[in-house]
Amino acid sequence: MKPRIKVIGADATAKKLIERANMSDEFDEATENSMKRVQLGAFHKAPELTGFLKSNLVADENRKRTEGVPKGSWDLVDGTDYTLIQEFEHRNKAAFIRRSVWDEEPKFRKDVENLAKKGKKKSWL
Repeated sequence: MKPRIKVIGADATAKKLIERANMSDEFDEATENSMKRVQLGAFHKAPELTGFLKSNLVADENRKRTEGVPKGSWDLVDGTDYTLIQEFEHRNKAAFIRRSVWDEEPKFRKDVENLAKKGKKKSWL
C-alpha cells in the first residue's frame, strides 16, 4: 500500500456552501484548482535527481477525489515509493509538499470567501 497525502478540512465548508446556496459544483472546482496549485508548487520545490519524483507530482492521475466524499475534497496520491521519504528526510528540500500546502492556504481561503459572497448574492435573488 502506498501512502497518500491528503488535504483535509474542506468537508464542513463544502456542506455549508451546498446547504446555503447549492454551490457544490463551484466549490468542487475551486477545491480542484487549489489542489492543482499545490501540485505545481510541490513540483517547483521538489528535489530533482532523475525527474521521476517531480513529474509524478503534477500527473493528473495522482490527483483524485477523496473516497466517500461526493464533491469538494481531493487527494494528492504519491506516484513513487520514496515521495514521503524525500518530503521528510531530504537535506535541503524537505517539506516541499507541506510548504506548497502552507502557501496555498490563504489563496484557498480567499477563494472560498469569494465563493461564499457569491452564494449569498445568489441565494437572495
